[in-house]
Amino acid sequence: MKGNAVAHPFYPRDLQLPNYVPNEWGVVELLGTFFGSLTVCLVGLWFVMGSRRHLNGRIVCKLKITWFFMCGLIHLILEGYFAVYHRTIPQENTFLAQCC
Repeated sequence: MKGNAVAHPFYPRDLQLPNYVPNEWGVVELLGTFFGSLTVCLVGLWFVMGSRRHLNGRIVCKLKITWFFMCGLIHLILEGYFAVYHRTIPQENTFLAQCC
């Protein structure tokens, strides 16, 4: 590598990522935290839906709402973070930067 470029695990290998900072967390830790947080949100959603009288006994409707809620969270949080910070992600070490 030339200059201040740090070796990175991405392809192509000769890609220049100035100021690249390797992840501090491992893949298992990142996925565990991500899915744990998502599970907490989805359980909260199920409690909210349980208090709605018109959703009682309508499991298919609850599953559809849960699916769209989960997709919305992923799109808004992860993809939104990427859209805003895509230029600085290689040099950041925040949780969301490491997930991207």
